[in-house]
Amino acid sequence: MKNISLVLALVCASGTVTAKTALDWSDVVPQVMPSAVSVSVIKQPRTAENNRAWLVPGVKSNLSIDVLNRLRALLNNYADDEENTWFINGSGFLIYDGRYVLTAAHVLEGSRAYRVKIARGEWRSAQVVGFDEAEDVGLLLIDGEPGQPIRPATSLPRQGQPIMAIGTPAGHEFSASAGIVSRLADDGFIKTNKFLQIDAPITGGNSGGVVVNAKGEAVGVVSYAFDMFAEAVPINRAMRVADELKRLKRVRHIIKPSRPSSENVVVNMNGIVFVPYLLKRYLNQSVN
Repeated sequence: MKNISLVLALVCASGTVTAKTALDWSDVVPQVMPSAVSVSVIKQPRTAENNRAWLVPGVKSNLSIDVLNRLRALLNNYADDEENTWFINGSGFLIYDGRYVLTAAHVLEGSRAYRVKIARGEWRSAQVVGFDEAEDVGLLLIDGEPGQPIRPATSLPRQGQPIMAIGTPAGHEFSASAGIVSRLADDGFIKTNKFLQIDAPITGGNSGGVVVNAKGEAVGVVSYAFDMFAEAVPINRAMRVADELKRLKRVRHIIKPSRPSSENVVVNMNGIVFVPYLLKRYLNQSVN
């Protein structure tokens, strides 16, 4: 009896009963990073009225200024330069046989050319298979040899369980950030169906990136971030959408809500992002 009491005392003193060992993601990162990609796009050509290449910054437009702006742009090939520039627009990850990329729909919208960069540094041309604007899920097909697809989880993580997001925040490719599942919710600021709310640091460029569990299995697709939280499409729903897009091979033009992005963020004060849709949703007003 004394020996048993001594063993229990030593175990409790060592902390193995009262505390769990913190998760070391360094073993998971090399397992999932080969499946991650950075998504780069060339935007659709803009009209002369909204193409920033035509505009002199800070100068109010009128007929004379418009003529001078267009002459200036033509002489310097500004418009051509803008319309043929690759922009890193988000992230994604390889699924199926390693030739398909799952990403967010808003990463693909409004562009005319696509390519992805795989983790070992190669750029691959890509074509849009389709995207679902309402679910914010998109699917690309890449050229060349297949890469390493990620394994989707068969069940979603519980509230409080650890997760890791991999993406291209602010253009920094193949970056990992960790956190927990803050909650599993039925709706959020934007979505009206179930989603994962996570507290892993997310910023512009993470959209479309993979969220994995401690086993290195995909549990979600990063959709958007608001303040200190982010929402991810659960992997089971994202894969169902991808299956349908692959089968139909077309864009699903579904009425969609406005989504926060680096292009439609209006104000950022003290780290708080205000977006028209979120503000209207907060005030319980209708959204056009």
